[in-house]
Amino acid sequence: KITWLSPLISGFSAGLSFTLDSRDSNLFKTKHDKLDNFTEKDDFAHSSAYSQNIVTGGIAYEFGAPDCFNAKISVSGWLGKGKSCCSDVEVQNVRAYNLGLILGYADFKASFGYTDNGKSLLAKKYATQDVSYTFDPSENYNINEASVGLKEEADSGKIYSIGMAYIFDKLSISAGYFRSVVKFSGHEKATADIISIAAEYKFDKVFSSYIEYDNIQTNTCDRARAYGSASHQSTIGKNRANAVMIGAKFNF
Repeated sequence: KITWLSPLISGFSAGLSFTLDSRDSNLFKTKHDKLDNFTEKDDFAHSSAYSQNIVTGGIAYEFGAPDCFNAKISVSGWLGKGKSCCSDVEVQNVRAYNLGLILGYADFKASFGYTDNGKSLLAKKYATQDVSYTFDPSENYNINEASVGLKEEADSGKIYSIGMAYIFDKLSISAGYFRSVVKFSGHEKATADIISIAAEYKFDKVFSSYIEYDNIQTNTCDRARAYGSASHQSTIGKNRANAVMIGAKFNF
């Protein structure tokens, strides 16, 4: 990976990077083109697509003063060639972008983010029948069935986020909300919602400790569950989890 970052000039900064290949070398030691069964190849391609010649670029503008109103706006995007481990299975190229905004006033901060992954790395093979599923875990789904796969309205997901933080002398408190939506058809989707609350206390310039609570909820449509079952991947309809993390930071 080659990365270039510009200095801050009149509030503007920019960055550019190039990555030759995103593959995991351990994952691709086997030549999967020699698999006898097309379904196996198609399943592997869906779960193991990768990108080549990835170009990422972004620009940011910031203004204001730390002790009064300040803001930072950023725009970035990335392009790449979508590849499959199997030569006869095509996937979409990588086309995605991100918008970010940070607003501050004295000790208060707020952030907003949006990411659109387009159809990046989705298989170009779509389902030909428009069926709304009632998922049956006892049924054996096949990725080559005309109704199982993705519809043309499918995408690789959109991500929305919002966060707020207040910084005291040594204590900082923050809260955030994250939502991702992945479409499998025009009306069938999988979602994830995460609410985070965190606090950090700085004892001195070197050592600080933090605690974070996360509430995670996921909801997977029946088409996604059938698609995952056909691709030999475990999928769950609705799920909820709570996590607490406690840790320490050392700054040198």
